[in-house]
Amino acid sequence: MNEKLKKDDREKKVNATLYKSFIGNFLYLIARMSNIMFVASMLAKFMSNPRCIHFRVVKQVLRYVQRAFGHCIYQV
Repeated sequence: MNEKLKKDDREKKVNATLYKSFIGNFLYLIARMSNIMFVASMLAKFMSNPRCIHFRVVKQVLRYVQRAFGHCIYQV
């Protein structure tokens, strides 16, 4: 929450292929969970040069999705 996403060259780079895979999965998941549309589009902006801060947000979204599906709170 309240994480300012920006291109930060001081942060360590992460595996771009893995990051792109997660973003692609989020975009696919939007069909079921439209409430992650905003964060998925924000994270997609950094696909060309992902950093650790962006990957931390990906992890937060994954935790949210896991909790939502665990409680069956998703759109059909």
